Amino acid sequence: MGLADERDRSILKSSAKQDISRLENEIQTLEVGEALLTSPDAPFAIPLKVHLYEDYIEEDMEVEGEAEGKNKNIRIDEDFY
Repeated sequence: MGLADERDRSILKSSAKQDISRLENEIQTLEVGEALLTSPDAPFAIPLKVHLYEDYIEEDMEVEGEAEGKNKNIRIDEDFY
């Protein structure tokens, strides 16, 4: 999948605080939930995965419930946002 559309990549490059035009190949291969972290202190872009917060909370609550040995009825409010 990635960012195959040149317009999307151009928008991404123009919104970046640093010049990321040399990262064309890396940007093009980004998938949903992936990002590139750039910094003047890092010699290269650092790839990272951004998890959906709601999924993280659900998983954390399930693990916490299992650790306590309780069968909790967990419900995340879908209409909150």
